Amino acid sequence: MLGGLQNEFVSKLFANGNLESGFVDRQLFTPKLTSNKKLNRGQMSLDTIEGYNNSVSNILDYKRQSEKPEEELKQFKIELSEEANEKLFVYTQRLINKQEIAKPMIKEYMSKMQISIHKFSLLIHMMKISSNMDYTKLLDADTVDLAILLNEFYFNNFQVILEENLQVTKKLPTLNEIVDLAKKNGASQKAVSEITGSHKSTVSKCWNKGKINPQLETSKELKEVM
Repeated sequence: MLGGLQNEFVSKLFANGNLESGFVDRQLFTPKLTSNKKLNRGQMSLDTIEGYNNSVSNILDYKRQSEKPEEELKQFKIELSEEANEKLFVYTQRLINKQEIAKPMIKEYMSKMQISIHKFSLLIHMMKISSNMDYTKLLDADTVDLAILLNEFYFNNFQVILEENLQVTKKLPTLNEIVDLAKKNGASQKAVSEITGSHKSTVSKCWNKGKINPQLETSKELKEVM
């Protein structure tokens, strides 16, 4: 089961250093790209529902067994076919090559993709064998192909999320910084007041003492200069 995140909360997720920490790189984003306003009266077949319930029950039973120390858990090792192993190797190398020339945030996400491709392969394989829990079945090339599609799907979604929610804001200069620049270039206090929109007395105090550091409410003229 995969959960979703409402779009209005994405910007908060990007805040507080989460983007730099690598936390966001681990998210599987699924932005709303399409909509469907038409109801469908169709129903799933009973065989589909029964098969799904059976698969989930088998996986849960195995999980419960692993939590009982008094019972011996049937251990198994997942083997890959030669073709599957080769596809994983080639795809991972391709990710590494792309990562070398990628932009910073994409570079970090691609690093996680080199891990998630193996996780997706295992997850899909477990879903395939869950109907009868046949642990002897090889993880095949078709499973890796589907895992690659999933990996790329979430990567494309991540790029959409970046474009829609990541805004780079330019930090405006403080009044102290503008006053220092004005003094250096021989500008007057009146000019600073007119450009910044600050009161003359505020500019004067900052000019004479250099201790005031208010956040500017920039005027239209200053925004145009910036």
